[in-house]
Amino acid sequence: MYICPVCNKENKTVICGECGFDISRNYEGFSTISLPVGAISAIQAQRTTWEKKKYPDCRICSACGGISFRIGKEDARAVCVRCGKEYPLKLKAAKETKEIKEKAPESPKLLQLEPSPALHVFQKLPVIAIGEGHMVVLRRDGTVDAFGDNKFGQCSVRNWNNMVAIAASGFHTVGLRWNGQVSATGWNEFGQCNVSDWTSLIAIDSSPFLTVGLRADGTVLATGWDRAGECRAVSGWKNIAAITVSDKKVYGLKKDGTVVSNESDGDSAVSYWHDIVALAAAPEYVLGLKSDGSVFVSGKCHQIYKAFDWRNIVNISASSTLAAGLTRDGSVMLLTNQTNREIKKTDTRLFTAYDWRMITDIACSNTHIAGLRADGTVIASGDNSMEACNVFSWRDVAAIYTADHITIGLRTDGFVYMAGYRNSENGSWTDIRLPQGRRSPIQM
Repeated sequence: MYICPVCNKENKTVICGECGFDISRNYEGFSTISLPVGAISAIQAQRTTWEKKKYPDCRICSACGGISFRIGKEDARAVCVRCGKEYPLKLKAAKETKEIKEKAPESPKLLQLEPSPALHVFQKLPVIAIGEGHMVVLRRDGTVDAFGDNKFGQCSVRNWNNMVAIAASGFHTVGLRWNGQVSATGWNEFGQCNVSDWTSLIAIDSSPFLTVGLRADGTVLATGWDRAGECRAVSGWKNIAAITVSDKKVYGLKKDGTVVSNESDGDSAVSYWHDIVALAAAPEYVLGLKSDGSVFVSGKCHQIYKAFDWRNIVNISASSTLAAGLTRDGSVMLLTNQTNREIKKTDTRLFTAYDWRMITDIACSNTHIAGLRADGTVIASGDNSMEACNVFSWRDVAAIYTADHITIGLRTDGFVYMAGYRNSENGSWTDIRLPQGRRSPIQM
């Protein structure tokens, strides 16, 4: 039996009898397939197209982006096909109805880089962030909530508002407002929360020791650990399109597709990289995804250097233990950054993502890997001693996140799934903002 990814109808053949979709099609057959993270999946686009044809009297749902359509004139309501949200309809006469054009409150526009017709970098604005012992979520209304360890005040975010992105690592939390200003709270021994004077930011990232922000003019700000000039090194960067941080290392992806680093010890050779569209950094190494689907590797790593042989990659993810690449056909490439002795200790044989299919997004931690399928289900593999891989019942998931021994799934209606050792602490989080991919144009 085959399940159509477009209309969800069960079929005995690979051709859907309901909508005519060819279930056997390769991802490369879709014209909407995109390179890195942040683009709408091809399956989702196909589903939306099909829904519009089937329901001509429809509109886009403000909650999940699905299709809303009129149930009946007597009911005076419209219902979203995907998430079930109802919209009232205003009666014009006794037997006539007119749909109220409800729109979700428009979020203020975030500052953007100058447009360019050339290659684009895709960078997610994070809506869920996980620190050393706490977790932070961004709601649809721009407010922020957190739970977990609050020893240093890293969960003191209840008064934050108008946020468009968040970051959390170690014992501090950072939030980016729509106007480009930044707030931070938590452990501040090295000054990683000294961001009150930052302005015109369009992206943020953090590690336990650093907080980094990308400005609309392509310059970069950094605060925190600076004993070897880690923060000072980024002050002269220009024309940056995306940033990523790991431990005390900062990497900047420039508009021309080259990469810069704040490292001074010479263990990273990113200066020769070119045509890069996405970065994934771990404490000991960094991956660079090229526009042609190949991957650069740099740093102190054991088996990760084999990623040089990867082809047709559209998304990358990295942790201290694992490096993963999502291919254009929806399969996953996986490498471990461990010696033979370490493999015996952690039993990395548990990492079995090689037979995964129809995957649209991936996320790695030191303990496991999770994959988001085109149908909104999730699969996970690795250390399940704390039940971080128990995700088989999840449905309608729009985004996934991982940390050591924890997996998080964000449903299309804003509900948060959690699996792992912290899964009993959150209660029921709802109305969480769906991640929006921001395209940062880069000049080639």
